[in-house]
Amino acid sequence: MFIHYIKVALRNLIKFKTQTILSIIGLAIGFACFALSVTWIRYEMSFDTFHPNGDRIYAVNATQNGAIVKSLLTRPLIEHFQKTFPEVELATMVEYGKLPIGGDKTDTCIYFLETDSAFYQMFPFPFESDLYHQPTATGAYPMVVTRGTAKLLKGKKGSNGAIFNQREIVGTMKEFPVNSRFHCNAIATIVPPPQVPEGGGYSRDFIHAPLYMDFFVQLKEGSHAEDFAKKISSLYYQGDTLHFTLVPLNELHYRLPDPNTSYKFSHIILFAGAGALVILCALFNYITLFVTRISIRGREIALRKVNGASNGQLILLFAIEFLILIFIALFIGECLVELCIPKFITLSGILLTRGAIYVETIVYAILLLLISFIVGIIPICYFRSKTLQANIQSQTGPARNLFRKATLILQLIISIGLFFATTVLFKQVHYMTNEGSGFDSRNVWYAEMNDYNVYDYADKIAQIPYVTEISKEYSGFFPGYGVARVSSSTGSLCMMHINRDFIRFHKLKVLAGEPFKDGEKDVIMINESMLKLQENETRESIIGKYVMYGNVVGVISNYYSGSQTEEQEPVIFFPAQEKMSFVSMLYRVMDGKAKEANAAIRTLLEKETGSKEVEFKSLEEHLEKAYRSERALLLMLGIITGVCILISIFGIYSMVSLTCQQRRKEIAIRKVFGATVTQILHSFFREYSVLLSIAALIAFPVATYLMRLWLEQYVRQTSIDAWIYLVILVLVALIILVTIGSRVWKAASANPAEVVKSE
Repeated sequence: MFIHYIKVALRNLIKFKTQTILSIIGLAIGFACFALSVTWIRYEMSFDTFHPNGDRIYAVNATQNGAIVKSLLTRPLIEHFQKTFPEVELATMVEYGKLPIGGDKTDTCIYFLETDSAFYQMFPFPFESDLYHQPTATGAYPMVVTRGTAKLLKGKKGSNGAIFNQREIVGTMKEFPVNSRFHCNAIATIVPPPQVPEGGGYSRDFIHAPLYMDFFVQLKEGSHAEDFAKKISSLYYQGDTLHFTLVPLNELHYRLPDPNTSYKFSHIILFAGAGALVILCALFNYITLFVTRISIRGREIALRKVNGASNGQLILLFAIEFLILIFIALFIGECLVELCIPKFITLSGILLTRGAIYVETIVYAILLLLISFIVGIIPICYFRSKTLQANIQSQTGPARNLFRKATLILQLIISIGLFFATTVLFKQVHYMTNEGSGFDSRNVWYAEMNDYNVYDYADKIAQIPYVTEISKEYSGFFPGYGVARVSSSTGSLCMMHINRDFIRFHKLKVLAGEPFKDGEKDVIMINESMLKLQENETRESIIGKYVMYGNVVGVISNYYSGSQTEEQEPVIFFPAQEKMSFVSMLYRVMDGKAKEANAAIRTLLEKETGSKEVEFKSLEEHLEKAYRSERALLLMLGIITGVCILISIFGIYSMVSLTCQQRRKEIAIRKVFGATVTQILHSFFREYSVLLSIAALIAFPVATYLMRLWLEQYVRQTSIDAWIYLVILVLVALIILVTIGSRVWKAASANPAEVVKSE
């Protein structure tokens, strides 16, 4: 019996193969997107959740103008916090570095933490012995390494007793899990940094990681983190007012990720939500078709009841048919997951094994299977409970297609919503990388030669055919070049030397005043952020007034060479000095000629200087990296939107096909009584136009509200114009028109006599 039911189910799936294939594709793609993104989210949120007192441990971050500044974290703050705030039970600072353990390039580096004894009390997990009470006869500072690192060092340089840069290995420790901020090869006590000869501060003997220092506090039981956060939001310390924020330890990884992280956590969540919507769209499409097919098979159900089929057998028959497709879709989805895992690991940077990812996605597949079965069992039980007479007779009245129409409206709402979100996202990314950045980055390249004044060769570079213009100036918009930062009573300020040519080359917008004139001294220009720090001053009123370093002659619009989620720092512009030495130069090239231009510049500079160390960078590529997360989200949403629209359109096609099959006799009789093919087509179009209008009235307001919330994270936002609504509505309407036109035309063009005879 069970085998028979499987055969019946497979025959019905093959009979409606177009709908079956579409449902499988939609569910498989939606599941793969959803499962991988949720795995990513769970991994990001699992960091450091295993510490015994983790719910009382917080990271303290120093900020200036809303940006985190690690350089403001100094070890004396530990004692200050413990003495000043009774809520603080423990405080520690952690520095992250990598320590070379050999002179040649083949030797390994030890990634380690350098910290104090409070770390041992706050995070006791890895320690097998008390690191901070281990004396060393050699006078070096103690360090413990993981067991794996000890095995790696054994036989090469020794383990216990080996000394590397004043650090002596005194024992082993357990390894932190990969989902920990403290995942490392070793933990060392603090080594006092040596004084740099001839002054100039201190020098470390190891290379810091991008996030080189963290400050953690453990609050006493019963303390309120919100009250403590308010206390440290503005703190007077050593003659200066510092601002601190508080982040729970288990939220630190995804709220304040590594600056080199390419993808934003919020975008991963959005992608997971989009994947869930595709699953929902595909599932409802399949359920709609499944229910429609069951209603068409009313006489088959009645015949089975007459022949003694029980209610349980009917439920089993339909449940097998329903679940077979879900099984096939999930199996293909898991195959897609398996194919995507290598790229997914590279993209996300997560340190889970393929097996761990695969097991987690299987769990999601089982959950989806259970949810699908629970949803699908409702219509199955309904049709099972219908009387014999009700199964034999066709259902009449407006309720006949209510379920189909409701699910179709839901699919259209999801499709229109995703279409709208993708369009707005594309518009925002395009805006940020063009006019929203505040300067012109198109075809701009940067050439640098250390130890050589590129300025001397500027005129010759300008003669290269592929170069359209040059700027004899610092690069400025590349991080770390041409920009100096100073601290003031109002926070951190940026300082740059520019000239009129710099403003012209980058097409910076001067909001008030005018650019520097040749030979001007003791004058400055400021940006909008700097203007905001001047109380009761406007763009016009600030012109001519003295601010910090000189009289203001102009106000420049803020520009963004990185993320636009935070306002630009205050910037003071000074007139560029004459005859300055530049090791770098900016130039603009013709469209599509960057490769030829760079090759010609390289040849020229190598010939003139004899050096082959010429470095090229693209300003557009720099901006691409800044908006990589948005572009990745745009690509993924675009794919998901296409799949979702495809599911909806084929769902409409399937519904129209089934409706035409059910209404063949009705259409034939209409033709007998004089109805034309055009009139019959019009009746179908009118019905689906109403469904589209209802879906649009729901989808557009909801999608607009959500996208406006999403746009609020950016300093400069694109507009949501009326044409977006019109274009999306017209495109979806045209797709629906083409989809149902051919199918209805075929049904309406059939010979009425043949149709009535077959009925």
